[in-house]
Amino acid sequence: MQKVVPDYYKGFNCIADRCAHNCCIGWEIDIDEDTLSFYKTVTGKMGNRLKENISCEETAHFILGEGERCPFLNEYNLCDIITELGEEHICTICTEHPRFNNDLPGRVETGLGLCCEEAARLILGKKEPVLLIKDGDAEYDEIVDIRDKAILLLQDRSKDLSERIRDMLCLCGAKMLHKTKAYWAEFFLSLERLDDNWTECLEMLKRVKADIKCFEKYMSSRQTEYEQLIVYFIYRHLANSSDEADLAARACFAVLGYEMIYAIGAAIWTEKGEFSFEDNVETARLFSSEIEYSEDNMDAVLDELY
Repeated sequence: MQKVVPDYYKGFNCIADRCAHNCCIGWEIDIDEDTLSFYKTVTGKMGNRLKENISCEETAHFILGEGERCPFLNEYNLCDIITELGEEHICTICTEHPRFNNDLPGRVETGLGLCCEEAARLILGKKEPVLLIKDGDAEYDEIVDIRDKAILLLQDRSKDLSERIRDMLCLCGAKMLHKTKAYWAEFFLSLERLDDNWTECLEMLKRVKADIKCFEKYMSSRQTEYEQLIVYFIYRHLANSSDEADLAARACFAVLGYEMIYAIGAAIWTEKGEFSFEDNVETARLFSSEIEYSEDNMDAVLDELY
């Protein structure tokens, strides 16, 4: 079994209470069977807290409290389960987040999800082209081979990023729909939304006539942020393609994600006169958490791109 990770993967460390968007707030936290079995053996005050704050309807999960906070997230934004029982007794989803695994024939590809602000900093802040670290051998897979070639095309810094994107789409047999950013803003507004800041970003795209050429000049020294962004989307989504049509749609999704995040950045810069690295991190994080981490929203976008 081959294991694959991007070279920045091991550099990730959770910043816990210093995180502005705590992953223990606003998300339903499912509990795996082994962890649930252990929780049932806990006695005393913590045992009572666990019983009172776990629902076993359908998939077992914690019952979120006020402000959609995990009931074990304390006032210091630290986990009481870790402090009371040890880190080895948090559920699998809490241990793994923001990591994702793509289980493919003969290989497992692991990465960091862009919905985590610290992962986004690590991904967008990398200056050198990303390398995929492969441990072990796997049989030839045509889609994985195309994906790897797509990444190399996107990392050819002798060309402008827009030219690299055209080359990548051509390789994948894909063509982007000729739709305006206002059209896509309306489309995303029609989907389920969790964060009011995401709604504001989409409304801003409709409201603000961004000066794209001046924004391109403003961001000329920071183009690697967008290279890393689209390479992330390609790495995460392309190898999961079921056929050629799905491959093309997923390649278009990677480009759409990049274009939407870029366009929102241009709108923010046009309104405020500045657009920092942290602004870009937050814009990318919002897109990821609202689209990538909603199965329904991902399906809707891919259907639109077919």
